[in-house]
Amino acid sequence: MYKSDKDRSCSDYSFDNTKINVTLTVSVNTQEVVYVRPGDTIELKCPNKSNTNDITWFGPQVVSPISKGHTIRWNSADDRMSITEENYLRLSRINSSDIGKYKCISTTERISYQYEYNLLLEKPPNDLWITNATTNNTIYGIEGKELTLQCKVETGIPRGYLVWIHNEKKLQQSNSGVLNYTFKPKKSDHLSPYTCKTISSTLDLPLFQTVTLIVHYAPRVFLKKKESYMNITEGQSLTVRCNADALPEPTNFTWTKMDQLISALPTLYIDVVNRKDAGRYTCTAINLIGTGNIETDVAVFYPPDVTIIYKNYTEDAKTKLLTCIGSGIPDAYTFYEWEHKSDYGDHIRFLSGSTNGSLLLPNDSGNETEYQNNGYYKFTVSNGIPNINGLTKQSSEVFLYVKGKPMFVYDNVARIYGEYRKSASVVVNIYSNPKYTDFGIFDKNGNRFTSGTNIKVIEENRSVLASFHGSIVHVKGYKITFKLEMMTQEYFTEFIFRFTNNFGQSQHRSTIIRASSPSLPLNVTIIPISNGAWISWIRNFNGGFNQTFFIDYHLKNRNKWMTTQSKNSTNSRKISWTITNLHPGYLYVFRMFSRNRIGDSNTTEEIVVQIPVKTKAEGIQSLFLIVVTGSSSVGVILLIAITIYFIKRSGCTQRQTEVHHGTRQTNNIECGPYDEIDEQQMEDNLGSNDETETVIDSEYEQPCNLLANNSDSDGNQRSVSSSSSVKSEEIDGNETFAKDICINSYEQLTDNRDQPLPYDLPT
Repeated sequence: MYKSDKDRSCSDYSFDNTKINVTLTVSVNTQEVVYVRPGDTIELKCPNKSNTNDITWFGPQVVSPISKGHTIRWNSADDRMSITEENYLRLSRINSSDIGKYKCISTTERISYQYEYNLLLEKPPNDLWITNATTNNTIYGIEGKELTLQCKVETGIPRGYLVWIHNEKKLQQSNSGVLNYTFKPKKSDHLSPYTCKTISSTLDLPLFQTVTLIVHYAPRVFLKKKESYMNITEGQSLTVRCNADALPEPTNFTWTKMDQLISALPTLYIDVVNRKDAGRYTCTAINLIGTGNIETDVAVFYPPDVTIIYKNYTEDAKTKLLTCIGSGIPDAYTFYEWEHKSDYGDHIRFLSGSTNGSLLLPNDSGNETEYQNNGYYKFTVSNGIPNINGLTKQSSEVFLYVKGKPMFVYDNVARIYGEYRKSASVVVNIYSNPKYTDFGIFDKNGNRFTSGTNIKVIEENRSVLASFHGSIVHVKGYKITFKLEMMTQEYFTEFIFRFTNNFGQSQHRSTIIRASSPSLPLNVTIIPISNGAWISWIRNFNGGFNQTFFIDYHLKNRNKWMTTQSKNSTNSRKISWTITNLHPGYLYVFRMFSRNRIGDSNTTEEIVVQIPVKTKAEGIQSLFLIVVTGSSSVGVILLIAITIYFIKRSGCTQRQTEVHHGTRQTNNIECGPYDEIDEQQMEDNLGSNDETETVIDSEYEQPCNLLANNSDSDGNQRSVSSSSSVKSEEIDGNETFAKDICINSYEQLTDNRDQPLPYDLPT
């Protein structure tokens, strides 16, 4: 072992005794290298296996021993060399002449032990560098490809160690002057520091160099989180941005769908998304190192396309099924009721289908009503996605064609009215699917009518009114017009219309009745009102044509009849009318009659009523209300009237007129044998048919105004009054004009009856 004055030490070495069982002398050689610096002091220990002082030291400069025991034999004058009590060779103030090999021999019991030291002068390492680093201390690598980092150093004495360090972790080390570290860089190594360091006991501070690794890598393509799976509604725009992390930057981007190029830009943009745009899209980015890609799935939500699967059937079919199939995204559907509509779109009925959208038409009782299943069937479904018009409910409709025998529809009549020696037409409307193959018109004896001079049969395709499952709708049908010229008595009879197709035959009966003048109005009621009268009555049989009602009235004791014409009203059974501008306090006589194109009915019995008169207190109250609520001009007129009243009151006598105050009369005309007779009962007495028929007025011209050419039974001319209004079922409020209020109120205040009246007063 050696020791230096700089407290540097070497390890103690022990030598195993080698026992030689012979009388020969055997030596054991051991060598140790000792590094020193100029000026150091060291002690070299010779391992001694005995307590003897038989130790001999040899030096590098001479062959002869330099010491024997504790005695220095070589250059004894040099005090830098001495033997210690422990038989250590001590060297002080070492210089270059001391460098070399030293050997000691220790002998014990004829066994010699030899130990050598190689004394070397220390030299620190220098000039450390990384061979493949750039001038800015960077090294370039490619991801996944092997890269070797090489570090060199000019070695010293002793050599020391080279080590590669990354993230404070030793990667590899060597005591040679060159250290290589080979690895495959990863993207995570990009911009990481790598340090090469030399460790030597000759250095107070280690030598090192650090380089930055720049890793070139293929693109890492990514999307925003919400774009990894896209749900979008048809009709909207789609934008997906493709991003890439790469070194160097990508030189090219592509979007593909099923290996077809969609776009050569980083952003995929579709202005108006169509359901065909759904699918998986791949974005690919390319740089000098390689390619990267990412996929996104685009789901396009769209409202369902509705398809109805069905078969046309005949009226005797047992199963009538319509099945709806919806194809939309998402495929969770809400099914609504089926709607049955006519050829022209009129609503017939709603039908509830099954939970999967199928509709099984109910079996009607008998084949007579199966034809009513003809028409459009509309089905509505929704998956919550609106179409381009913003509607979430989607519909489809099909026309169901049900074959059956001809059927007579709603708008046929059982009777019409005609005039002698004039034309009459019987119109028959029929629904036939398929179209009838034959039709004929017969009299009640079975004789068939054919077209001729006085008979014409006109066939037309047209819209007809039919009752389908309780709804009156327009359907495509056929109109047959049987026109008779110059009607004679033989044609006022019953006609039978027969229609036939491949599925059967149907017939309809219609009677032509000779028309007459209307019957007089029934239950005439007169109720006097302020300045007028309210008249109500029940319409009677119209004689076969539209009728118009007339009201005759005149002042009692004057036989000059005034006539007012009410508006036609053939829909309401009970009719009312109001006559205004009658003079309060006077008696009026009323009667009624009706008129159609044939002539006039008889007149009803006359009825006398008195028009009520307001009291003075009521008149003053009315004046006050007019002043408060009326216009300024009306107020001025009233003030003038009041002034005149007070002037004349002092100098004029009142004219007495016999009037009945506060009377309200209700008079009913006694109609003799027509009492309690309803028009419908009268019509039913003319004849009826077992078939379902509807009676409507014949489509003839409206009656002309014959007032100018007709006179009443008394020979007095009837003149028409226009100041009237129509009312049905309830009393209509009278419209009272401001000027009438002023005149009437003035007369009541002054009792002056000399003012102009609407009609002449009795003398």
